[in-house]
Amino acid sequence: MRYAFAALVAVAALLLSGRPSAGQSPPAAAPESTATRDTTVRAAIGVQVNVLYYLHGDSIVAAVRFSPIEPRLSAGAGDIAANLLWSGGGKSWMTVEGETSELPIAEPQPRFGIVTDRVTALSFRLGAFQVRKGKRWAQTEEGRPREIFRKGIPLEVREAALNRWILSPKEPLKPGEYCLATFLNGPVGDFTVTGSAPKR
Repeated sequence: MRYAFAALVAVAALLLSGRPSAGQSPPAAAPESTATRDTTVRAAIGVQVNVLYYLHGDSIVAAVRFSPIEPRLSAGAGDIAANLLWSGGGKSWMTVEGETSELPIAEPQPRFGIVTDRVTALSFRLGAFQVRKGKRWAQTEEGRPREIFRKGIPLEVREAALNRWILSPKEPLKPGEYCLATFLNGPVGDFTVTGSAPKR
């Protein structure tokens, strides 16, 4: 297994560096476009179907751990009245145990790769956690379950090759706790951004 992983990283490094393999002619020198860069990772993210990987530079850093969530519902006096009148009101949350993720990421605009079908890839949503009471909390959108998060973060999802997808926040993220999810009831792929967004 160790040798297989080492070989995989070597192949990924070769693909991401843009070097031609044996028997191929070097490509003409040109500025690297986003599409070109993303296409080179198609083998790197082809490790296992439906596993989300954090990509950095010329290597796969880690598989993103998916954590189970605990749904919560909070209701104030006004929310209780709304529930009695038309079964509305209240705030719904997803919570994850612990105050931080096992995957720290220094860069503010990380890239993730996954091999999956189009429907699943386009179902991903990005949300931010608040940390309190020893847990991570994200308010959810019960009225629009496909959106998952009450305050979702714009996420770019693009196909690098057939069924190989790149996910990345459209804007740099501030330091904090974040997660990627495809279902309102979880689980979520959680990560921590430790770096800082560039000043504008």
